[in-house]
Amino acid sequence: PLYTDNVTRRNFENRIYIHLPDPKARADIFKLKVQGVPNDLFKEDFMILAESSDLYSGSDIEALSKEAF
Repeated sequence: PLYTDNVTRRNFENRIYIHLPDPKARADIFKLKVQGVPNDLFKEDFMILAESSDLYSGSDIEALSKEAF
């Protein structure tokens, strides 16, 4: 067996896989990002944005929102 001490284990990076948000989660992220910003967006508009942003992460949506507003 391979024996390692705590120092050796600390040198390895931990990788955690986080799934990309589904359409409802993306719509909710868009809603949060425009909260407090005057806009004329309706619930349907957020769903269109969510469906148009397939494969976007939460940070991608944040960056996109910053550019838009």
